[in-house]
Amino acid sequence: MLPVVALALPPESDGKRPVPLYNYHSVPPFVVGERRGLVYDLGKYLARHMPGEAIDVVDLPRKRLDLAIKSSTFRGAVLLVSPLWFDDVGMRKYNWTKPIIVDEDVIVSPIEHRVDYSAPQSLKGKSIGIVLGYQYPMFDDLIASGDIARVDTGNEKSGLTMLTVNRLDTIVIARSALAYLQREMKVDDKIFVAKIPVNRYERRVLVSRNNPHLKAALDAVIAKLPNDPEWKSIMEKYGVGELH
Repeated sequence: MLPVVALALPPESDGKRPVPLYNYHSVPPFVVGERRGLVYDLGKYLARHMPGEAIDVVDLPRKRLDLAIKSSTFRGAVLLVSPLWFDDVGMRKYNWTKPIIVDEDVIVSPIEHRVDYSAPQSLKGKSIGIVLGYQYPMFDDLIASGDIARVDTGNEKSGLTMLTVNRLDTIVIARSALAYLQREMKVDDKIFVAKIPVNRYERRVLVSRNNPHLKAALDAVIAKLPNDPEWKSIMEKYGVGELH
């Protein structure tokens, strides 16, 4: 029989164990390259301003993340997510920090065929580009009836590209992603962004209820973000300085 080898666990997160800050985002501005993007800069920022914690940003696919946060041993946190996405609108299942960014989903159309979105019905007779796998329940009935033609796109950038060459009438895209891609792709003179958003949501940090110390430490830092020039500079770096 082989000897039983005990796993060498890292120390506890109250100063003894590295704190995993999980990320499942894969699109700009949150991820723009290998370990580059807003989510990683946020992790570094938190590490600098929470010196008592060993902060570590850990990339994890959503399905594996869902399993991790349901575990009784989960003590980490998930960066820049909304309670809406974790079936926790009342914020009772998990601890949630103060908001870091207020984001929104917007309708974008070619500037020569602009669509001034006001409600889902205003897209009747139009095609709408939606990233494969994304769901927007407010459009479901109109898509099912054929009043709106859903076109799946590979990602936000491909959808915006299709729009600028008139292969789509509209796309729905997060304001944060659009702000970054507008600057990267230089498409300001080719697109029209509807003033009324599809929806709005706050991006916070989901924190394990097993770790109230971590939640308090994060809230203390996050409360100072709006007035911190260092954080403002990070936001401007990714073109999202107006999201707060």
